[in-house]
Amino acid sequence: PWEDQTYRLNSGFLRYERRDAAWTYYAGLGVAQRAPDFWERNRSTKLNKETNTQLDLGLIYQVDNLSAGVSLFGSRINDFILADNNATPQARNVDASRWGGEAEVTWNFSPNWKIGQTIAYTYGQNKTDHIPLAQTPPLEAKTSLGYDNGKFSAALLFRAVAGQNRIAPGQGNIIGQDLKTKSAGFGVVSFNASWKVNQNISVSAGVDNLFDRAYSEHINKSVSYDVANAGATGARINEPGRQFWLK
Repeated sequence: PWEDQTYRLNSGFLRYERRDAAWTYYAGLGVAQRAPDFWERNRSTKLNKETNTQLDLGLIYQVDNLSAGVSLFGSRINDFILADNNATPQARNVDASRWGGEAEVTWNFSPNWKIGQTIAYTYGQNKTDHIPLAQTPPLEAKTSLGYDNGKFSAALLFRAVAGQNRIAPGQGNIIGQDLKTKSAGFGVVSFNASWKVNQNISVSAGVDNLFDRAYSEHINKSVSYDVANAGATGARINEPGRQFWLK
C-alpha cells in the first residue's frame, strides 16, 4: 500500500519519509555549525563555533477537502553564542536547548469556502545558567476564513499571541535582547479581498489591524547592539495601528 518510501543523506542531515494515499510520515536528524559573525567577535574574541543537533518529526494528512499536519522538533545547541549585556565581555558561549512544534488544519467546507487554524510554540532553555533562553517567541495561533470563486476572493485573519513570561533581560543576540518586562499577549484581526479583472489584471485591497489595537511583538528590536552601545535601555516599540493598502 505504500506509494513512496525514501531515505536521504545530505551534508549533516538525514531524512526518512514514508507515504500512503492520505498520510505522510517523516523524521529528520541534522547537525549544523556556524562561526561567530563580525558583530559577535566584536563583543568577544574568545568565542567557539556554535553546534546545533536537531531532531524533527512530522505527520501530514491530506484528503480531498481536508488537510492537517503536525511537526515537532527538539534541538541541543552546544556553545550557543549568547549576546549578554550583563556580562563582560558582552558575548559568550552557553549550552542551550529548544523544543516545540506546529500544528495546522485546513478544511474546504464548501466549493468556495475554507477555514484554517495553525498553532505554534517554542520552548528555549539556557542550560548553562539554568534560566530561559532569551529571544524565544511565545505561543501563537492563527485562524483564517477564506472565500475564492476564481474571480473574487476574500479572507479574514485573526492572529492571537500569548504573553511571554520566560525572559532573560539583557540577553539575546546581536539583533535584539530581552527587555526587563514581560511581554503582553494580543489579538489582531486583518481583512483582504481581491478581484481578478481579466487574465492580466487583478486588484487587491485590505486592512491590517482592523480594530486599531495597540500591541508589540515579544521579539522586538528596541534593544539591539547599537542601542546598547549608545547606553540606552530601550523600550518596547509598538507595531503600526490600522493600515489600509491597495495593490
